[in-house]
This record gives sequence, C-alpha cells and structure tokens, in this order.
Amino acid sequence: MARLRQLISVSHHSGLDPRDRYNGNMAGRECYHCKHWVEEGEEHDCWTTTETALTQDLSGALQDAWERLRETAVSFGDQRIYASHKSVMFSRKSCYFFVRPKRKFLDSQLHNFGLPVI
Repeated sequence: MARLRQLISVSHHSGLDPRDRYNGNMAGRECYHCKHWVEEGEEHDCWTTTETALTQDLSGALQDAWERLRETAVSFGDQRIYASHKSVMFSRKSCYFFVRPKRKFLDSQLHNFGLPVI
C-alpha cells in the first residue's frame, strides 16, 4: 500500500495521471475478438462479414452440404439470413439456428422455437 501511495504521489508531482503511467504510451489496442492490433484512430470491425466470405474456402463436399442446409432452412419460410463474425445466422423473431463453417465440418446450433414441427 505504501508503494502505491508513493507511485501516486510521484505521478501527481510529475503532472501525470497514474492511469497514464500504468498504460504507458500505447497508441492502439488488441481487438478482443480477432486478436489483431488496432492502431489508435483506425477503424476496426472484425464482426462484419458476408455469407460468401465465410463459405468460400469450403471443400466441394462441404459446399454442397452448406447449400443443402441453407435451402432447407429457407424452406421454413420468411426469415432473416445474415453473417455475423464467424457464423451465418437464421432468424425470425430471434435467432433460432446458426452455422459456423469450419475447414473440415459445418458446426451448427439449433434452437427449437419458431420452427415448424415436421
């Protein structure tokens, strides 16, 4: 505690805010989501993507599986289909289904509300 008081005292006497002393002269930050370094003032939006960007690197078999999966989801009726970060979301009133395209498989989560009973 005494050391902390000494640092605060030194910072106040030097005209520096103690928080500036802690953070140093960092002119940027690391993005929490994608871990890329973002310079101060630089625009960064790692969440915005497109369905095409998420599925373009899939193998032929996975591309076919993705297309069948998407067509099936579309057949459920009116909904919003959009890409967010690393997933393609399918939603009506709320998101009921999403797919994370991976290199070797399609990771999907299904929430059973808003879906027709088959």
